[in-house]
Amino acid sequence: SCPVLPCLLALSCLVVSCRVLSCPVLSCLESDGPVLSCHSRLTGPTVHHHPGTTEVPLVIGISKQGIRIVQCPFEGVATGAADGYGRMKGKPAATLLHLGPGLANGWANLHNAKKAKTPLVNIVGEHATWHSPLGSPLISDLEGLSGSISDWTKISGASADVGADLAQAFQAAIGKGGQIATLILPAETTWEKGGVAAEPLPPQRINQISDREIEKAAKI
Repeated sequence: SCPVLPCLLALSCLVVSCRVLSCPVLSCLESDGPVLSCHSRLTGPTVHHHPGTTEVPLVIGISKQGIRIVQCPFEGVATGAADGYGRMKGKPAATLLHLGPGLANGWANLHNAKKAKTPLVNIVGEHATWHSPLGSPLISDLEGLSGSISDWTKISGASADVGADLAQAFQAAIGKGGQIATLILPAETTWEKGGVAAEPLPPQRINQISDREIEKAAKI
């Protein structure tokens, strides 16, 4: 029996129950879907993911943007596929991962991507801020874990910040020849109303070395 099927079934049941019960997750996504529109314009319509229940609102929101969601059986597959996608396309790749353990499971291929200078954005779901202090079995030092592999890490503070934070993540990913950027989204930032779409940001300017400095270095 395939171990992935129970997880997919659980996710499907949650989505169906949300639709039947008109849960607020879906009502906010109706209005806040454009938060992820900058992702589509930057990368093309693909996200490699291995989500959990925390990321269900994001999965629904991304799919409403017409972005292609590639379901991967393991986080290491998602990060490896995203690395390959970024290298072949020459564009920022993206993953959607579940909490700290999910990011940890994808760490090895993120290491490969970092050494290859692949522009890659990880969107990682996290427990709601009020849930994190309660000692959940999957709680971890997600920010610290991200810092061990990412060139840029940020935690969104509210749903209104997610669009701008995502634009900053992609700006960081395309900077310095290609970097790993990780945006951590506490659960409430994905289901609360108030999301604001953001425009893609231009690459950060890299200081150029003058010919004089090159000639000076060559004489050393």
